[in-house]
Amino acid sequence: MQPQKIPLRLHENLPIDTVPAKIVYGGKAWHLDYFGTTGIKRFDSKGWGRFVKENNLKFGDACVFELTEGSPESSSIEFRVQFLKDNFPTELLEKAPGYLADNPISID
Repeated sequence: MQPQKIPLRLHENLPIDTVPAKIVYGGKAWHLDYFGTTGIKRFDSKGWGRFVKENNLKFGDACVFELTEGSPESSSIEFRVQFLKDNFPTELLEKAPGYLADNPISID
């Protein structure tokens, strides 16, 4: 699975440096690097791959990320994540014209 690409409209809320990142789910934390210095903001592929494997994520599963710690000036960031697996709600699917990272679904 490819490294998680951060949607463009979220870039303004995240650091423009490479900083440590933590993803929290189900009482467990994954530590990886966030690369904010490149044109494509993303997590490191090794850490992201471990997160995907340990959570048995498959193509079509959705991850809902909430930034719980961090700002553009932060030296680290933290996200809480929830999964929508195999049963993606129709009302949300209708808001998504495609499965692209630059086209995230906004849950109101």
